[in-house]
Amino acid sequence: MGKEIYNLQGIRLQRRENARKARKKVNKARASGKHIIYAPRLPAEMFYACDAWLALRYVVLVKRGARCECCGATARDDVRIHVDHVKPRSRFPLLELEEDNLQVLCEPCNQGKSNKDATDWRPAAPLPSAGTDPADKRPAAVVPLHVKASSGF
Repeated sequence: MGKEIYNLQGIRLQRRENARKARKKVNKARASGKHIIYAPRLPAEMFYACDAWLALRYVVLVKRGARCECCGATARDDVRIHVDHVKPRSRFPLLELEEDNLQVLCEPCNQGKSNKDATDWRPAAPLPSAGTDPADKRPAAVVPLHVKASSGF
């Protein structure tokens, strides 16, 4: 594979050798109150600190709750809760900010999954059962008025 080089606002970052520089840049930006602007294919250290990711992560946690969708663990179980990419950003960079590609996992489940597995642990949408369809809000035995009048009730 060789060295993969990112050109980010004039800064050349080599994937492994200069990850430390990316972390320093993130910490410096946070300390000075600056925001990290999202750009496609950001290094992981910068992507997970950018405003777009943090806002989307919060939305997913609020919608789905801070419970692991694989094992059911919560922060009360002394585990960190992660918002995980179902399809990993290393293989599908265009899906990195798609809410449909995110799931809530605890740290052990997320680390076990790694970027080698694309298992979707989100619960499937429940199938509508009888009587739950919005069109079925009327009672089952509705008799039209003209029928009632003619039947002598």
